[in-house]
Amino acid sequence: MRRLIGVCGVAGVLLFAATPAVALSAGPRWTVSAVSAPTNFAPAGGVSGEDAYRVTVTNTGGAPSDGEPVTITDELPQGLTLDPAGASGEDLSARIFPGGGAPGAKFKCVFGTCTYTGVVIPEGSLLVTFPVDVAAGASSPSCEVLPGAISCVRNLVRVSGGGAPDASMGTPTAISSTEASFGIAPGGATNALSSTQAGAHPDITTAVAFNTVNRRGSLAGDPREIVDNLPSGFAGDLVDTPTCPPIDLAKGTCPIDSQIGVTTVSYLLLKSQLIVIAEPLYNLSPNPGEVAKFGFSVAGSFNIQGNVSVRPGDYGLRVVFHNIDDSISEIYGTSLTVWGVPADAIHDPWRFRPEGTPPGGSFGHRSEAAPFPYFTNPTSCESGPFEAVLSAVSWQHP
Repeated sequence: MRRLIGVCGVAGVLLFAATPAVALSAGPRWTVSAVSAPTNFAPAGGVSGEDAYRVTVTNTGGAPSDGEPVTITDELPQGLTLDPAGASGEDLSARIFPGGGAPGAKFKCVFGTCTYTGVVIPEGSLLVTFPVDVAAGASSPSCEVLPGAISCVRNLVRVSGGGAPDASMGTPTAISSTEASFGIAPGGATNALSSTQAGAHPDITTAVAFNTVNRRGSLAGDPREIVDNLPSGFAGDLVDTPTCPPIDLAKGTCPIDSQIGVTTVSYLLLKSQLIVIAEPLYNLSPNPGEVAKFGFSVAGSFNIQGNVSVRPGDYGLRVVFHNIDDSISEIYGTSLTVWGVPADAIHDPWRFRPEGTPPGGSFGHRSEAAPFPYFTNPTSCESGPFEAVLSAVSWQHP
């Protein structure tokens, strides 16, 4: 049977939500992740600038931004002030691609507002850091005090421009002298579709960041397993997309036409230096008894594989990434995009061709495969908006 599933429904618990099922154009679209670093801000009297909000703005739409300025504003809550060091921003493609970044693109930050001039391609991201200082008694009336916290503040980030609809993210932040325990960072989990047209073949982007104990990004615990439960009604094609044997993923030799997406991984190398890289996501050959599998390599050091299954009852898709390696690095966060039509030319900037010995390669290639859809929206959406559930466990506390 070609399709994994084909009925429409709603998952049980809301942790992050796809946009309501209203048809959108294929233009650019901003999805915002805004996390506090560390997760728990120290009370007043700490080291100046040691606390910050790390804001990631990703184009999860179906077209590049139009080149008009993109404005990112952090509306700090009462009791928090921008550190004199000031905000800073970067186009993450400058880290990912050799000589990367849009030609002539630049950031300009004035107080709590940063402006980016440049084009952001689909799956491209901007990273802005707002260092803050905490005053005595900082709290927000709209923020529920978290367990173990002295008080709680609620931060708001707004994004506009670039030809995309405005977007925002509110982040509750604990003020506490106690470090956060392992968990998904508030404001760090998002799920977005490039199109919410019923029956369309959108790209789906899932991002997650984990609780940290310092601004550098040291984790409160190492993720061992991440589970993503999509709402019922989304379908995947098991027949028309080429596969890559898992052994070839380990060797770095997966064929170009087996790539079904891209993932951006932020991790601490040797648990000290923050690295941001992009890796191709491949459609892997499933083992006997498995419905489907996909995976990616992290800098050639270790591989991460996700097993896809169909939940009993509502027939929704469930993806489990298990036994994530934590021996040489801490995965601070990741953004994973599955392409609706993998061979579509819109994905060529992120299409990877393995080359050379030892295995290497480069992004920026075209596919010779037929443009078959890999991912499909529900065709009936009467029960929307849809809800998805993201969960994780750590090696320290399984």
